[in-house]
Amino acid sequence: MELTKKKAKKICLEVWKWLRYNPDIGDKADLPEKIYSKISGLDCYCPLCVLYRLPDCNQCFLKKVRSGVGNCDYFYKWNNAKTSKTRKKYAGIIVEKVKAWQV
Repeated sequence: MELTKKKAKKICLEVWKWLRYNPDIGDKADLPEKIYSKISGLDCYCPLCVLYRLPDCNQCFLKKVRSGVGNCDYFYKWNNAKTSKTRKKYAGIIVEKVKAWQV
């Protein structure tokens, strides 16, 4: 499957909206199968990682470089959140960033 920016945006929104409204889930592998199957074979389980592979990943609007290693800043914060409130916050930020992305 060729992943276009439009398709990547649609999948990202589906994933992150679900995670925003289900903040007790802290792992993408725990998404409903219908959603998880759309990302399970993708780099980092993320359509954006497919589009912005190295060396261009630092051009991804969700990326921030830390100590020379590319990390998705908002995903990193969501993934390392200790509470569902914090996961909801960062999933919401990702949703808004993806919505604002002009494809």
